Amino acid sequence: EGQALFTVELLRGLQQRGDLRLDPEGYWVKGPTPDWTTFPTRVEAVIAQQMQRLSQRLRALLTVASVEGEEFTAEVAARVQCPGDEKAAISSLIDELGGQRHLVYPLGAQHTPLSVAVGQRLSRYRFRHHLYQANLYRGLDEARRAALHEQIGHALEALHGAAPPQAPLDPASWFSARLGLSEKTYVEARGAAIAPQLAWHFEQAGLMDRAVAYLQQAAERAIYAVAYQEAATHLAHAIAMVQSLSDASSSALDAVQRRAMLHTEYLLQANLACVLGIARGFAWPGRGEAYQRAHLLAQQLGDIGPICESLAGVADFHRNRAEYDRSLYLEEQGIAWAQHEPSGYWQALFLTLSGHSLLRQGEFVAARKRMEEALRLAAERVQG
Repeated sequence: EGQALFTVELLRGLQQRGDLRLDPEGYWVKGPTPDWTTFPTRVEAVIAQQMQRLSQRLRALLTVASVEGEEFTAEVAARVQCPGDEKAAISSLIDELGGQRHLVYPLGAQHTPLSVAVGQRLSRYRFRHHLYQANLYRGLDEARRAALHEQIGHALEALHGAAPPQAPLDPASWFSARLGLSEKTYVEARGAAIAPQLAWHFEQAGLMDRAVAYLQQAAERAIYAVAYQEAATHLAHAIAMVQSLSDASSSALDAVQRRAMLHTEYLLQANLACVLGIARGFAWPGRGEAYQRAHLLAQQLGDIGPICESLAGVADFHRNRAEYDRSLYLEEQGIAWAQHEPSGYWQALFLTLSGHSLLRQGEFVAARKRMEEALRLAAERVQG
């Protein structure tokens, strides 16, 4: 990144610590557990000297920027550090930190749906070298760092017009919710473009509920863009956070809060199972694990809809693995569960699914009877 001293010293430090070492053929290779966070003394000294030359106001402004990341938004740093005097703070970033000190450089203007509506543009900058950003960020204590992540998260929400969804989408709603909705409209309506960034800031701030909501929003946006593996990554991260939060606060939760936590994880697991089916295949083991976990959560919730939905998913997983005895057994369970649901929808579904399992086993007569019964129930449902 244009700093020869930094490059040389970083490589020398890696060699001295054994993080880079010669292999038998004489090539420098990465060690077993390299430490990428430790800076050489000379590099630390150079960076510290440059930071000491800054006024306290400029150093504080740059420190806030470092919390947003190696790339940052001038308006965010100004809003957090200098509320009420944001124009002067942005001028300082442009003139002093950029033009005179050469610590940051501009990336250009960013337009968001909200900024266009109010006639404002956002100014994007990048640290001249990532070590400047890392040095400032590491200098913050844990409490101050968490507080700044929260403030930056809220500032980004305000500037982008973003808001966390109230609850994860039901799996069945993913594609129907997007009918007649263009990608541009969807992104503008949900403010989802920066959802991964917001999730990270709120996670670092310790606001796990808000972080989980934005991870789900990021997954929904990835699904819309047919980026299913990315969606699966976001959903898995959200699930891990919900489980961690549930374990850490289980004794402090009342019945309503505990149920809400179970329902959130259920929806995330069911969503993950759907995404994994498309991304990795309908017989992929991870899909079955997600559906099985969802079914366990559904039983704890005690609601007939989630119980049947997740049970159908588990049965479908086994059918796609050609485990027809197992899928048929689960579909028979589903038929029994569905008798407690008056609409007839789930009973018709499980009759159809069991008909597919019987068909693949060569039981054609039994399969036809199941499917005819399913058609009868579906017709009654339409007429009634």
